[in-house]
This record gives sequence, structure tokens and C-alpha cells, in this order.
Amino acid sequence: MKTKITGGVLLVIALLFFSAADYLFFKYLRYEHRVNLLPDLSPVPSGPVHAAIVCNELNFREKKWIHRVNSIERLKIMSEKYSGMEMDIMYDTLKNSFEVYHPPEKPSGFRLDDVLSNTRNVKAHYFWLDFKNLGKNTNSSSCSKLLELAKKYDISRNIIVESSNAEALKIFTDSGFYTSYYIPVFDLDSLSQEETEFYYKEVNSHLENTSVCALSANYQQLPFIEKYFPDKDELIWYLNEDRGLKYQASFFFLTRKEKVKVILVSERSTGYK
Repeated sequence: MKTKITGGVLLVIALLFFSAADYLFFKYLRYEHRVNLLPDLSPVPSGPVHAAIVCNELNFREKKWIHRVNSIERLKIMSEKYSGMEMDIMYDTLKNSFEVYHPPEKPSGFRLDDVLSNTRNVKAHYFWLDFKNLGKNTNSSSCSKLLELAKKYDISRNIIVESSNAEALKIFTDSGFYTSYYIPVFDLDSLSQEETEFYYKEVNSHLENTSVCALSANYQQLPFIEKYFPDKDELIWYLNEDRGLKYQASFFFLTRKEKVKVILVSERSTGYK
């Protein structure tokens, strides 16, 4: 008995073929190739070298989180679609509150407390807080405020505190929050060996003087993190809005990495800002 191959079957076969090709392209040419090109710096460790850090072992329900939920309109849409949401916060010392907005935008009065009170089933959600103005003058008071909010909503294990100021994150790690150091942005493909070593030393110097649970960066910087800081969890963003086969294959590859705990994705909606 002959099996008739329909146009639909051929289309599915073609889609699977090109998806597999895109996956292999990303894995071997875009990712593995970059890892192999990175120089073996000395004294770069082959395993964990930093002091043991007690971090919340967060069991995220899924790795895909939504990027930039900075308004009540967007919150209501995205909290129904994603269990994890990233937002930008600024600590106002005079009001002792966290304002949710991304500079140079101006504050709208939308606060972190508003986020939490308007998230249905808040304890089933996770919140990545990109702390824009964390510093040594605000870390103590802001940590106290965040502890207050976390206790109020019973979500201390549902929060990621991220900052480019690694040293100021220590008090949050010590207080039981899961923390991440936002490493400097650089173009991995264009770095010379000297520049690579410079960035390694810069990141490592911050890690030696503090305690964080993870490193966060654009997905293109992942080879750098994996080669030079293999003991760290990885929080990355993959904000390509094209949802074609290459996107799907690349995202599949990233989700299979054990150390990658969260991948931020982009999706436009009402209230995006």
C-alpha cells in the first residue's frame, strides 16, 4: 500500500529540517565557535573559586520571562501570560518607595507595591527587579523596604534583585534575596585578547568584593560567562522580536543550558514603555 505524501506533510518536514538547521547553526557557528575563540586567560579558574554563597534555590516554573513590565496596563496583560516578569525600579529615598520606570522616562507614580497588589495570585509569580539606582548610600534602606514588601506578600523567594553595582548587592544576598550582577556590555565578537582579559578582570574584581547568586547579560555574552565564571547562574535576555524558525531554534538551545535560569523575551503590548 502506497502512502501519499501531501503538501501539508512536506511542509512539516521542511519546517523541521530548517528548524534543525537553524539550531545547529546557532550551536556550532554562533555559540561553540565563540567559546573556542575566547583565549585561555591566566589565572582563570576551571571551577568555583569564590567564597561559598548561600542563595535562595529558586525553582522557577519556567525559564521564559517577559521583559519590561513598567505599567499597570502591561502588568495586567503580561501577568496572565507569564509567571516571571522583569521591571525597572528606582528607589526614592524621600518617599521610601520603589518607583517603577526606566530612565530617562519620568516616574508616573506606579510603584512596586502597586505591581504586587495588582498581580493576581502574586505568590505564583516571580519578579526580576532591575535596580537602576542602587548604591552604597541607598542599599541599607532600600533592602529594608524590599524585605517589608516581600514579607507583606510572602514572596521573598520570588524576587531577583539585579544591579550593575555588584558590591551594593551584598546586603540583599545576605538578607536572603536571589541577586544578580549586570555585567558590563561589550561586543564579544570584536574583542581582542587584551580587551577580553580587561573585561574578565573587571567582572572578577567586583565578584571578589561581594556576593551575588548570578550574572546577567545579553545572550551573546553567554560564552564569556560560561568560560570564565562557570560557577555562576546565568540570567540572560534574548529580545529578538522575530519569532521565526531561527528564533525558536536558538531559544530551544538556550533553554537546554542548566546554568541558564531565566531568559527574558520581548513582546509588545499596551502600556509598553
